[in-house]
Amino acid sequence: MIADGRDQLQAIVTAVPDAILSVDSSQKIVSFNTAAVRLFGWTGEEAIGRSIHELVPIPVRDTHVELVRNYITDPNAAAGPMSSLRIVQARRKDGTTFPALISLARYQFGGEPMVTATAHDMSDIVDANDELQRLSIKLSEQLAEAHRANEAKDHFLAHMSHELRTPLNAIIGFADLVATLGADRLGPERTAEYVSDIQRSGEHLLSLINDILDLSKLQAGRIEPSIAAEDASDLIVEAVKTVRPVFSERGIQVVVETGEPLAVLCGRRLALQCLLNLLSNAAKYAPTGSRVIARSLRVDLGVRFTIEDEGTGVPDDILERVGEPFLRHDDALTANGEGSGLGLAITKQLAEKQGGQLQIARGERGGTVASIWLPGETPALVEDEARLRMR
Repeated sequence: MIADGRDQLQAIVTAVPDAILSVDSSQKIVSFNTAAVRLFGWTGEEAIGRSIHELVPIPVRDTHVELVRNYITDPNAAAGPMSSLRIVQARRKDGTTFPALISLARYQFGGEPMVTATAHDMSDIVDANDELQRLSIKLSEQLAEAHRANEAKDHFLAHMSHELRTPLNAIIGFADLVATLGADRLGPERTAEYVSDIQRSGEHLLSLINDILDLSKLQAGRIEPSIAAEDASDLIVEAVKTVRPVFSERGIQVVVETGEPLAVLCGRRLALQCLLNLLSNAAKYAPTGSRVIARSLRVDLGVRFTIEDEGTGVPDDILERVGEPFLRHDDALTANGEGSGLGLAITKQLAEKQGGQLQIARGERGGTVASIWLPGETPALVEDEARLRMR
C-alpha cells in the first residue's frame, strides 16, 4: 500500500509541468523531476548532489547561501503548505538566466529539515508584461502628443479667426468709406491712403491663405521639388534682396556673409521660400536697430544657410517642437499678432522635401539662429561646382 502511494506520488511529480526539486540541510539537491531537467538543462544524475546555488545567478549566490541556510535551519520550521510565492532570477546549466516563479515548502524528513521547491518559467509572462508596459508608455506619449496637438490646433484656429477678420474688416471698412463718401468728398490724398490700406490688407489676407494652402498641399504630398544644382550665394543674396525693404522699414541692418562658391542640390523656388520664411521671421522678432546676419557655408557634404538675429531667442520648452504645425508661443517665433504661425512648419517640410533639415537654436549671445541644411557636395555635383567657380 505504501509502495503504491509512493509510486503514485512519483508519477505525479514526473508528470507535472513545473520543475520540482528537493534540497537537504546541506543545501544539496536530492531530487530533480523531469520538468526540472527541461527547465534547467541538467540531467537528473548531474543535478542530484549539486549545490542548489548552481541554479542561481553568480552575482547573487552569496546572498542566496545565507537566505537558504536561514530558511532550512529555522527552528520554527514545520510541515506546511507552499509559501513565499515570488519571482526570482534562475540560472540554467549553460549560464543563461530566466525569471522563475518559485514556491517553497519546508518539512522534516527522518528528523532532518528539507525544502521542496517548485519553479515555473515566467519568461513569456514577463516579456508580455514588459511589452504591455512599453505599449502603455507609448500610448501615454501618443495621448499626450494628441492632447498637445489638439490644444495647439484650437489656439491656431482662434488666432486665425482673429487674423482673418482683421484684414477683412479693414478691407470692408475702407471700401465702404470710399463707396459712401466718394472720391470727390474724400479728396485724392485720403482716397489714395484708403486704397493703399485696402491693398495692404488684401495682400496680408492672401499671405495667410497661401500659408494654409501651402501646408495643406505639403501634408497631402502635392508639392514635389524639381531638384537641380544651384549657387548657394545666389540663393541667399536673392532672398535677402527680396526682404530687405522690410528690414529697412524696421530699422534693422541685414548683413550677408558668403564664402567660396558652393553648389547646393535643391528646388530653387522651394529653397528660396525657406530662406524668405526665415528672413521674414527675423524681420518680425529682431528689435529695431539690431543686426541680422545671413550666411551660407559648407557643412557635412552640403550647405547650411543660417539666419541669426538679436531678438529674445527661443524658449527652451519649445525648442525641440519647433516646426510642428499649429505650434505657437506668445513670446517667440510664431505669435506677435502677425502671420499665420505656419511659416516654420512649412519651412521644415519644404526643407525635408529637398533632403534637408531645419534647425532652430539659441545664439551664443542671445537671439535666434535659424538654419537650413541642404545636400550639396556629391560626386554628381563636382562638375557643377567647377562650373559655378568659373562664373
